[in-house]
Amino acid sequence: MKTQIISLDVHDDYISARDKISWVQTGRILLVWPERGVVLSRYLDLVLLLRHTTLIGAQLALVTQDPQVRYHARQLGIPVFRNLAKAQRSKWRPGQRYGSQIRPGSQLRDRPSTDFEKLYADTHPQEPKWLQLPLSRSIFFTLGVFALLAIATIFLPEAQITIQPRSEMQTVELSVKANPEFQSVNITGNLPVQSRTVVVEGRASIPVSSSARVPRKYATGEILLANLTNQELTIPVGTVFRTRDVQPVRFILVRAGEVPAGVGNSASFPIRAMLPGSAGNLPAGKLVVVEGPQALNLVATNLSPTGGGSDIVVPAPSLADQGKLYNTLESALRESALEQLQAQSQAEDYLISSGMLLTQVIEKTYDPPALQPSEELNLQLRLEYQAPVIASSDLLALAAAVLDANLEPGFLPVANTLEISHLTSPLVTRDNSFTWRLKAERTLEAQISTSHLVSMVIGLPLNSAGDKLAAYLPIEEPPLISITPGWWPRMPYLPFRIQVKSID
Repeated sequence: MKTQIISLDVHDDYISARDKISWVQTGRILLVWPERGVVLSRYLDLVLLLRHTTLIGAQLALVTQDPQVRYHARQLGIPVFRNLAKAQRSKWRPGQRYGSQIRPGSQLRDRPSTDFEKLYADTHPQEPKWLQLPLSRSIFFTLGVFALLAIATIFLPEAQITIQPRSEMQTVELSVKANPEFQSVNITGNLPVQSRTVVVEGRASIPVSSSARVPRKYATGEILLANLTNQELTIPVGTVFRTRDVQPVRFILVRAGEVPAGVGNSASFPIRAMLPGSAGNLPAGKLVVVEGPQALNLVATNLSPTGGGSDIVVPAPSLADQGKLYNTLESALRESALEQLQAQSQAEDYLISSGMLLTQVIEKTYDPPALQPSEELNLQLRLEYQAPVIASSDLLALAAAVLDANLEPGFLPVANTLEISHLTSPLVTRDNSFTWRLKAERTLEAQISTSHLVSMVIGLPLNSAGDKLAAYLPIEEPPLISITPGWWPRMPYLPFRIQVKSID
């Protein structure tokens, strides 16, 4: 006869094993237990499997090393083998009990017929006569009605209690100290400082308020040149003559000529100042130095003063104008930098404006430079500023820690109600710290235990329940109690039928 081999997994139970057996179409089924793990080791599991295989008309055998399974199999008369090869070679001889399982019809034919009327009488005894009396039935009916009323009294009513816990403001004032060296918030008032940097640029102009003398005409004169050699000397145009001053005034020869040969022979030549202006008007005898290759061969002097040089007065920016324009533009850029730093920071960050510093002048260009003729002075500035900032998270952490240290028992803070206001402006100390005073305040709410509240009012009349809660609980107003059904006069007796709702 063909044998179907079914391997069990360590996670199989009776249900999954039965499903595997149900698909078998052969007359013999061989269940193979896994080598490891415990599966279908109960006596009941084998009984159910044996019954199922019997119903589908198949013979069951097992391959397992589990001693407990082998023991139960022998008790049930199921063939059991130690390995698969032996199971396939051997003949399956079911025991007495197993044979009885696969031949239930023969046993049923040997059984005596059943007296069903006697069985019904034994299982349905007659009621006592007193239970059949009308009075008894009325009494039991009345008890039943009272039982239903009692159940309704307990389970029917449902109540909702609305309370408004008492609230109050908690306020504290404290002195704080901020320093870049602090690494974290400390309840003593220490706060770390963060530095924010911003670069701003701008351009401004002002009318000049000063004037300058600007050279207009060149001074002219004559120079007397005396020969120191026995040769005739040729003097070219452009030969330079100057004074002996630290800042000498120079003139040039405007017409070439010759100085006669012989020591002491001389000749006069026209000259003109190299630069225009009144600075070229020199007294006699000032031009005594000759520049160039003829310097050692000539002696020069102006026998008469030079003249004709003149200046004009025109508007021109001075250093004072530059300073005024710089201060005006720098002040405007400082305000712009402050606005940008505030925009970069979070809404609740505290920017210490008094600590903002100009850290670098990136560009500073005046147009025109000082003392150059112009009616307007322009300035292009590009500056870098740095300002200390206290993070809002640090401020809130410090304020919350101080307020928690002074929290009144029985109250808890309401979320998102903490507010901080700065009472004074920060001052800079010797160690480059900033100190000031601030105020922190928040809303507190009384904590009411729901279970305690419910235990106080179980089964009480509605008016008494409201008065008791108003007298013993920290609430703003008397509680609002609504009950279902509306005509019910008392609070429910079951705690879970009472709901508590808090309003802010």
